[in-house]
Order: sequence, then C-alpha cells, then structure tokens
Amino acid sequence: MKLTHINNESGQVAIEYILLMVVVLGAFLGARNLLISTNAVGNFVQKPWQLVAGMIETGVWGEPKKTRAQHPGLLSRHRSFKGDGE
Repeated sequence: MKLTHINNESGQVAIEYILLMVVVLGAFLGARNLLISTNAVGNFVQKPWQLVAGMIETGVWGEPKKTRAQHPGLLSRHRSFKGDGE
C-alpha cells in the first residue's frame, strides 16, 4: 500500500495559526479571570498604597486609620513664651 502525498497544503498554515491564536487567547482570558477573581492586582497596588497614604496623612509609615493617633500634631507639647529661666 503506497501513501500518496497531498500537494494542496496551502491552508494548513492558516489553520495552525488560528488554532495557536485560540490557545493563546484562551490562556490570556483564563489568566485574566484568575487575576480578577483573586484580586491579585488590587492587593499588589492597594497594600503598598495604604502605607504611602499613612505617611502622607500622618507622617508615620502604616495604615492611616491606625497611625492617626501618632500624628506629630496630636502630641502633647507644652511650651512657654517665658522660656526655661523664668
């Protein structure tokens, strides 16, 4: 039994590219859905931003809600215009 070679293979490359595109697109959408469901990007951005927001608002590295009591403006300081000698 002799196998004959098919000479008309012009559409095979197009089919392979389409299949490859479907696989890559499926992997991309699957990774996107995974990132959305686990909120990975939100955690990657939000947690460091909380530290920066705490430094901006209160001058202390930490979450703003926890570090508001440590703001330098809230410290109890007693000053006198008379000075120490009087």
